[in-house]
Amino acid sequence: SASSTVANAAAAACAETVDAPALNHVQPRNAHRRSRLSTTSSERDRSTSNDAGSSDEHTSDNDLVALEDAHDDSGWPAWIERHAGDAIRERRWLEPRDMQSYRRLDKVGQGTYSTVYRGQDLTDGRVVALKHIRLANMDDDSLEFMAREIDVLARLGSHPSVVSLLDVACGKTKSSMYLVFEYVEHDLAGLLSVAEKHSLRLGQVKRLASQLLSALSHCHARGVMHRDIKGSNLLVSDEGTLKLADFGLARRTPRGMEPLTNRVVTLWYRPPELLLGARAYDGAALDAWSAGCIIAELLHFQPILPGRTEVEQLHRIFKLCGSEGADGVASRIELQNRALKAKAGGGKKSAGEEDEGGGSAVGVPSPENAYRRAVHEKFESFPPDALDLVQKLLVVDPLERLTAAQALEHPFFANEPREEALNVSHVDPAHEYVVRRAQHMYRNYGAPSVQKVPLNETGGGNYEHVGARGILSKSPKYSPPKREEEEG
Repeated sequence: SASSTVANAAAAACAETVDAPALNHVQPRNAHRRSRLSTTSSERDRSTSNDAGSSDEHTSDNDLVALEDAHDDSGWPAWIERHAGDAIRERRWLEPRDMQSYRRLDKVGQGTYSTVYRGQDLTDGRVVALKHIRLANMDDDSLEFMAREIDVLARLGSHPSVVSLLDVACGKTKSSMYLVFEYVEHDLAGLLSVAEKHSLRLGQVKRLASQLLSALSHCHARGVMHRDIKGSNLLVSDEGTLKLADFGLARRTPRGMEPLTNRVVTLWYRPPELLLGARAYDGAALDAWSAGCIIAELLHFQPILPGRTEVEQLHRIFKLCGSEGADGVASRIELQNRALKAKAGGGKKSAGEEDEGGGSAVGVPSPENAYRRAVHEKFESFPPDALDLVQKLLVVDPLERLTAAQALEHPFFANEPREEALNVSHVDPAHEYVVRRAQHMYRNYGAPSVQKVPLNETGGGNYEHVGARGILSKSPKYSPPKREEEEG
């Protein structure tokens, strides 16, 4: 079954981890707080991989140069105090937790600088998500970039559709750390990968979409842009609560014109202004485009713009959304980038916002070769109000896109059928990393295939027609794009 196959993949991932001692008894929470994190050279020489931080903790003195700053009286590493001091004071965290106070259970995600585990808090037995960040060999700019996630999450505060940062834990050698989050059983990409096609009812699509837009509206109102909206960063609980996660690329919205990297947002969800080289952009409009892609994907049950390269991605966008007005967007971007270059004058750039070239992936089609807008034809099977919402989010000119707050007021959410809760407690934990691992084991090692499961035990939308039941039809005229398992 899909559940057992994914569970076996999770078990295989678990075998890769290095666990702390098993939980034998619940210990007082403060027992694992470190009064000070600095270690002497002799202590470093004696240290091994006893931390739950695993073998990454074996680090040479040269690796620790950027991490060996003096600690303040609170016990926080100086680089965290320097770059996220306001955030930790706002949370009233007196000192970091010890990484040994957590146990890693199994691996559920992998990024460039971090790995995510399902874990256990040894002080109370609670299941948590542990984002293990490797800090060795990082200069101060890189450390500032890593601290930004703590700062952003503290700025956002509590919201039902934003994942909660529970704690921060550091290891003995200071070469790695945990960001400790609430654990959520699934992510949207994983769920859609194991789900029977079109097994979501329209009211459930509305519930997921409204939670995503609510989270984004909250972020933007607090001056935060996420910059990496995609299915694997949208966690979904057994009870159907969607939570926006992974703020590793997020940052505060600049108050004025400031150069920003355009190497953000996973390719399939990247808006055209980034592909055209924008370095001064509206982060809220950027997130709104990605949200439009997600909402269309929930209705279509396939990624709608699965490009393999930046050139192909922009070409797909123009084919779907049209290229009318794109030349004006490109000209505006060029002027803004010139102004930024003149203003910078070789000044220091913000961490993580370095210039990656900033050029356009491909030129804008000439007027005689312009693409007409084809969203309506491509998604003619969508209910009219859903299609209208998608149309107003997938607009090439970011100045003309709906904001997340405006999208929440769209008639799509007020019209029948009303929002409906999604319960997927019958589905084994489905995170994209684990599902892809199961698919890899099937293709290469003869493991059982991942079987599709219904997201609704009582039945979902059969997509035969649009009617009073609130289900969607599938258009036979336009075949869906092929899902590329290893791309995007």
